[in-house]
Amino acid sequence: MPILSKLELQDKLTALRAERLPKGERETIEAGTSGTTGIPARVRHSMQSARMFSLLKQREYRWFRFDPKGTFALIRFPGSLPRVPMAQSCRSGK
Repeated sequence: MPILSKLELQDKLTALRAERLPKGERETIEAGTSGTTGIPARVRHSMQSARMFSLLKQREYRWFRFDPKGTFALIRFPGSLPRVPMAQSCRSGK
């Protein structure tokens, strides 16, 4: 398979989306780049690919001797946070 450039990924996002997923698989999340080097790129994950990326992240943490007991900060954009139903957000004072 050819390596896609970020521009090709952005231009052909709809065409690259699977028409059907394997039996028992479901689409789960949309992830993307931050856009620090240009326009952000978006990709869709299935449950299996999301699990795989989670495992790869754990491997990265171990390689770099990341201490899970230490302090960790992550900046998230509002659009990447899960939506809270209006009734729930009113109860919690958000």
